[in-house]
Amino acid sequence: MNEVKLWFNEPQKKSILISAKEEYGVWGRATGKTQGPIAYRTIWGANTMPRGATGIIGTTYSQLLDRTLPPLIKAWQKFGYEQNVHFWVKRYPPKELQIPAAIYPVLTPEHSIFWYNGHVFHLISQDRPGLANGKNLDAIVCDEARFLNHQRYMEDVAPTNRGNREVFGHLA
Repeated sequence: MNEVKLWFNEPQKKSILISAKEEYGVWGRATGKTQGPIAYRTIWGANTMPRGATGIIGTTYSQLLDRTLPPLIKAWQKFGYEQNVHFWVKRYPPKELQIPAAIYPVLTPEHSIFWYNGHVFHLISQDRPGLANGKNLDAIVCDEARFLNHQRYMEDVAPTNRGNREVFGHLA
């Protein structure tokens, strides 16, 4: 991968440098939450937890596809990761690449993003009840969290963040 130079504003730099275990970005509109800390955290999570799983949570599936993924993918590309080379959206990677499956393999790809090292991002929306049920996540990222139903998040999504302690227990 080529070296990439990136510019971050002050809130983005602080978020990335601190990398708190939990962060709630109460930032103004267009401050760069998705293309700064969310992009950085998802890349860090995917690379430090190969074959792990991260939930990307949104209020609707439509929101995830139309407002969350485009800037996230753009940011991943700024970091040097290319779609259909390093990650695959809503489809499995080509078999000939022999990319390992996630610890908990994905049986249908339409709600997932697959990373080159077997990490998987599950697209989880609150408009589809039960979409998080049975998931085993190692990390959770919420975009536009102020619009989430907090009670449903705590009941449906938060319990899925199990962390695979036997594999990733050394990470925050």
